[in-house]
Amino acid sequence: MATLLFGLSRNIITPAPGVKVSLAGYFNKRWQEGKHDDIYVRALAVSKDGGIKAVLCQFDLIRAPLINKIRQGCKDIPGLSEFDIAFAGIHTHTAPGINPPTEGNDPSYTDFVNEVAIKTIHEAVADLRPGTPCYAETEESRFAYNRRYWMRNGKVVTNPKRQDPAIDKPEGPIDPRVGLFGIKNPDGSLRFLLANISNHLDTIGGCLVSADWQCMLRDGIEAAIPGVIAWGMTSASGNINHFDPSSAANQSSYEVSTRIGKGYAAAALAAVPKLKDLDGDGFAMASRIMEIPPREVPEDEIERAREQVKLYADATLGDRDLTSEDLANNAPIALKVFAQKLLDIVDKPRMYSIEINVIRIACMHIVVLPGEPFVEHAFYIREDVLKRKPCLISAHGVGEVGYVPNRYNFGRGGYETQVLSCKTTMETGNIFRKVSAELIAETDK
Repeated sequence: MATLLFGLSRNIITPAPGVKVSLAGYFNKRWQEGKHDDIYVRALAVSKDGGIKAVLCQFDLIRAPLINKIRQGCKDIPGLSEFDIAFAGIHTHTAPGINPPTEGNDPSYTDFVNEVAIKTIHEAVADLRPGTPCYAETEESRFAYNRRYWMRNGKVVTNPKRQDPAIDKPEGPIDPRVGLFGIKNPDGSLRFLLANISNHLDTIGGCLVSADWQCMLRDGIEAAIPGVIAWGMTSASGNINHFDPSSAANQSSYEVSTRIGKGYAAAALAAVPKLKDLDGDGFAMASRIMEIPPREVPEDEIERAREQVKLYADATLGDRDLTSEDLANNAPIALKVFAQKLLDIVDKPRMYSIEINVIRIACMHIVVLPGEPFVEHAFYIREDVLKRKPCLISAHGVGEVGYVPNRYNFGRGGYETQVLSCKTTMETGNIFRKVSAELIAETDK
């Protein structure tokens, strides 16, 4: 019988004080001024009897970085081809943006992340040892909201004004499922625990580096289970965040992040006794790189953007952050920025490169998608393709795609379906579904 081997490693990628890098996730530059907590690159390696290998490499960044140099730096690892490494970010909005780098960033930081990632993957492979994979599911719904709302005028708005009487209802669901993947040592103790959660990591703001609530999730699990290594994994959540529009309370701070992270940790820990060994003892990996066509944009929308650029030419941001809430409120600076970005895209049309990965471990599948897929795509993969077999779904993988709505979301309104936010064809979500199903079938052969 084949033996599954697992290796783990993690290393800090927090920028040193004084390194000029802007934090990602907003529409304006936010030069780092220190840290709340450290950010990491992590690697999970898997092998059958020490031969063929696969690696999942995860970054405390808003998305996977540009990975060509990392793959080149791992070519010396026996049994590991360059496309047997899957990459993903956790989507924290308080980590440096390096894909693409912000104008003015110190390029040495990107080089540093690449070097640390190469080191981490090598360490994970060197750490391969026998383990038993296990899986469980639980639910936690207190911290997530569908952030797209039908308004009483029949339009959809992203992050509407708090307690706005014009709000009718959420446009779609949340995904309360928390998938738990564990690895047991030969003595039965838990070596590794990953919690797969659908929610945005945008609760802090400001200019201090942090992994947001996933830091507190990991710390909470590791404090409760001595010797365990904990990960979070951000599932499809392009239309999900933590903002409750019915509440006027402050919902953006490090304290809010701490509360959410501790809450998810408590939910995961309560479900640890439910972990069951996975059936099967093999593993497989399949990947596909493809080119996605650009977004279809009506002529009247292009003309409106040209008019807005002229109309709001003098609008400025001042010293505050520009957010999607500004767009929901039709702030002139938001309209100007989005209009100009739209014109930048449509005036220079091109194809967009993306990558989708599937790793099967025993009877569990890990599906890695690029960009910010809407939660319904995860439902489709989990329910329709995998028929509720054990699975983990990671967003924010390799590729230039932004938000990935459902085809029916377009034309309703909201930030995520605008051209700046969704640069690729409106069929991108259907492409994701089709390719994921094909790769899952390939790993099951």
